[in-house]
Amino acid sequence: MACRICNNKAAGDCDYDLCGRCCNYGACHRHGWFEYECGTCFRLFQNQNNLNQHMQTHKPRDKLCPVCGQVSFKSTSGVTLHVESGYCAGCGEWGKKLVRDFMKENVPEFYAPAICDRSDSNDSNEDPYCRSCDRSFKSMGALLQHMEAKHDSRVGVPRLRLAY
Repeated sequence: MACRICNNKAAGDCDYDLCGRCCNYGACHRHGWFEYECGTCFRLFQNQNNLNQHMQTHKPRDKLCPVCGQVSFKSTSGVTLHVESGYCAGCGEWGKKLVRDFMKENVPEFYAPAICDRSDSNDSNEDPYCRSCDRSFKSMGALLQHMEAKHDSRVGVPRLRLAY
């Protein structure tokens, strides 16, 4: 059977005789049970996680890089990834080290404790670490993205003011 809107022949088993492009019914067996609706653009999603990920697209790009002044980031993790990746004109290739050193000094709980029995050791693992999940990340930006997506980023994450 053809789609009753666009005449596409792929509408044979849709509950509403529509193809996947034209079907926007949330309860269609063929095209999924889309119970989660975006309040901004009214798109439908199969689960809360997909809706949460989609909501990132509606965030304003109003976060400022404190080093180069670029204002085009949606989150703190976006600014951090910008600096760590070497794209920041002010930090260049030193960005990752600058972020790591700053965070280790100001938020040491974002790094796993050292694997040793000596209490006087200041050593710790180099990779940022989520204590809630017992999981390490390759960059601070990746850890912050994880915390924004999987944990309530307002709880347990200190607000830092950068002074340059």
